[in-house]
Amino acid sequence: MTLTQLILTAAATAAAAVAQEGSVARIGFDFEVNGKSMPAGKYEVKRQLGKGAMGTVYEGWDPIIQRRVAIKTVNLPDSMDEETEEALARFKREAQAAGRLTHANIVGVFDYGESPGLAYIVMEFIDGVNLRDAMRAGRLTPAEALKIVPQV
Repeated sequence: MTLTQLILTAAATAAAAVAQEGSVARIGFDFEVNGKSMPAGKYEVKRQLGKGAMGTVYEGWDPIIQRRVAIKTVNLPDSMDEETEEALARFKREAQAAGRLTHANIVGVFDYGESPGLAYIVMEFIDGVNLRDAMRAGRLTPAEALKIVPQV
């Protein structure tokens, strides 16, 4: 099984466990969701927002600061081969680069963490629709959407 397949399988399992019966999960150290032990910590996971080739993004809650956050996760296999180590290094560089930037069009990065089987970035939550949904709803024409791409 490839790293991507492992990540997608683990992310789907975690998302299903969180979604089932509206359970609250925590990202950081250890917790249980519907009887399954999973990585966790101080952030509460509310719902899955999106899923990509390398991981999953969740809406979360920081109970200490009392704010909504977005939590981008990458699930890691038990054994760290060269491909996995490079994927983790890229993910960490992404957090470091974004965390050094301050701009109105870039979400703020609040935290980065790793625990067995999971790496995550906690960032500012922006409420709204994604570009695909805005286009499907007729809010943007393809030409208008293309004007946004260079800004991203």
